[in-house]
Amino acid sequence: MDKKKIPLNGTKHLTPCEITVYAQSIVHALDRAKSMNDDETWRSLMSLLVLESSSVRSPFRALRATILAGKSGLVAPEWAIKILEKTIVDRFDEKIHDLDFAFGFKGMPGKTTAVKAVRLSFRDENLSGAIYKLTVLGFRRNQAIRMVQQLYGVSIGEEALKAIYKKHRNLFISCEPYVRGTKEWLKSNKEQFLANFQSDSIRKPSQKTCILCGKSISSQGPGDRYCGKCRKWAHKNSHLLST
Repeated sequence: MDKKKIPLNGTKHLTPCEITVYAQSIVHALDRAKSMNDDETWRSLMSLLVLESSSVRSPFRALRATILAGKSGLVAPEWAIKILEKTIVDRFDEKIHDLDFAFGFKGMPGKTTAVKAVRLSFRDENLSGAIYKLTVLGFRRNQAIRMVQQLYGVSIGEEALKAIYKKHRNLFISCEPYVRGTKEWLKSNKEQFLANFQSDSIRKPSQKTCILCGKSISSQGPGDRYCGKCRKWAHKNSHLLST
């Protein structure tokens, strides 16, 4: 990461996501992509921001970061260029004899290759991202997990997916640009995003409003339509509400 850090407003406790100079350029590019309604570039930039925020660095991740940066109109991050340069130099110097091994396309027998590990990481990142978006929209975590399981048809058990989401959620919420970018994206794409899910798996978010006074209430069940104060009144005057 760049040594020089540029703090953003409201970016306290940004561990492990530090706002670097390069991350700042991604944030500016995200704003441009949003203003131009360029959803494809926006998605590439969000993936690049996750890579920039991660402490896991490898030749394959460096290659992906370089591709995402190029697609988004940015220069590649410095760490990615250094890793790729070292990998190629080591190959010329015959310190590395097979680039497929170096980039993780091949591995030792019985071992998970780096590329397969990255694919699993991408899968977990995408699933967690979908769950996180649903929770931002007000769905409870367990409900969001079941909706994502049903949509993607994943064979991951609910408890395992909870653990995966917990790990990624900590990264998401610690990175203010990611949180802000997700909320901004949902403002324009909420209906399109929810349309991906089967209709019978979509219910109203857990946050409701009292039908009498309009105050927000936490859902306790499908029949809970009142806040605490109005519930007492409704109980005493049920005959007035039965018409």
